[in-house]
Amino acid sequence: MGNLDVKSWMVEDSYNLMRKYVGNPKIRYGPKGVKVNGHDGYYALLSRGGGLFGHSKSYYSLYGWSCPQTSSAYILINPLPPGKDWYKETKGPQDPPDYVTCHKD
Repeated sequence: MGNLDVKSWMVEDSYNLMRKYVGNPKIRYGPKGVKVNGHDGYYALLSRGGGLFGHSKSYYSLYGWSCPQTSSAYILINPLPPGKDWYKETKGPQDPPDYVTCHKD
């Protein structure tokens, strides 16, 4: 893996992925440190949309980490349920979903 700066990589690549598939994101919270599968990683809350025409915002949980066991770096962009202002509700880093795995113990 070398000397990958996971935090910078996660932000840059997630922006590129979000722009490609759903539009320009905005970081609403983070990146803050979390544990993902026992590895140090980062969490951020992204939003897109909203604005002048009354469209509601879409929110996404973003996780980034590297796994020495698989020699890989991972980004997970997880859409959050609509109808909630996740920015107001997010008080700290969120735990990753339980289906996230990068290696088997």
